[in-house]
Amino acid sequence: MIVSTASLYLSISQVVFLGIGAFVLMRNSHMGRLFVALSACILIHLLALLFEVGPGSVTSFFLSTVLKIIPITVWLVAFSLFEGGRKVPRIFFKVMAIYLLLAEIGLLHFHFSFIPRFNLSQYMLFYIAPQLICIGAYIYVLRLAVLEYRQDLVEGRKSLRIIFVLVIGGFWLFQALRILIRLVVLAGWEDAKDLETFVNSITGILLFPVVLVVNICFLRAFASIAKVENHAGRQLGEEALPYLIDSRDLELKETLLNYMEWKRPYCRSGLTIGRLANEMGVQEYKLRTIVNRILNYNNFSQFLNKYRIRDAEFRLLKTDDAVFNIGLDVGYTSLSTFHKAFKECHGITPKEFRIVNRTGSNGKSESLRVQVNERDQLSTV
Repeated sequence: MIVSTASLYLSISQVVFLGIGAFVLMRNSHMGRLFVALSACILIHLLALLFEVGPGSVTSFFLSTVLKIIPITVWLVAFSLFEGGRKVPRIFFKVMAIYLLLAEIGLLHFHFSFIPRFNLSQYMLFYIAPQLICIGAYIYVLRLAVLEYRQDLVEGRKSLRIIFVLVIGGFWLFQALRILIRLVVLAGWEDAKDLETFVNSITGILLFPVVLVVNICFLRAFASIAKVENHAGRQLGEEALPYLIDSRDLELKETLLNYMEWKRPYCRSGLTIGRLANEMGVQEYKLRTIVNRILNYNNFSQFLNKYRIRDAEFRLLKTDDAVFNIGLDVGYTSLSTFHKAFKECHGITPKEFRIVNRTGSNGKSESLRVQVNERDQLSTV
């Protein structure tokens, strides 16, 4: 990649500021440490470009390995930021292990001469395949950023979602284009080499402006989600200033809770906080404030899931309705989404929950029956 010295120096300065900002504002959080690690990896890569570390040495091999770690760090940052305390799926670690293994073999071949020359199929496996896995990871990051945008109740994090979509989406398109051009070159089209050089040059020119924009946007967002608490079930970010609760807020909170309890709007799939605000005749920003600041939910989907899972528990223990029908009735769009939400809450599937708690095979059974019976009595009042 052709990058000017001035662009590299300016980019390095911005990455340093980004790392310092993450450390100062978010150093006590898991997400903050991930941002610092990401900044460090990018900084090492930029320094390698600045000092023109060429292939054929242990140092260059190490620096290239650090570069391969960047997509993993980006994925972990996005997951920590947008998934609100959920555990990272095991499949991610398996896929990333395969990615690193293939990429490291490719790096060994590129940096050292003791590995025989690759044929086309080996080149595809050890060079192209890792890059395709990278693109897949970036697509998943885009999915995380876009999927819950409207349901996100933390304004600073909503801004970060937009940044992720623009920056990661743009980077993914460039990577996909570079891979496509590289494949065309390998296929024997010599004229594509000039196009490959041009794309690499454009990437180098855009390096500093992109890093600058990312730095400004991220630091502004950090200020609004500082003092991050990344524990399961807890809010990801707290505002720097405490929110003052007045009597009208408490009245609206009680109105919301009563509306959810008796009107059961959560049973409609696709319910958004905007639609709920319209139904209740209140302003959306006020409802967001109540759910986020007073009830301590980062995400409107988390708030809905509380009611949906509780309703599903009741139906699973008190009726013989099919699990699929119960999931649809309480507002989920498919059996897989119902299973995923239920398992995150209880650690078991809805079917297993029904079997375990109806047979009384664990200590929770009696307390769950009591809760269900109490709700049954309330519903008949």
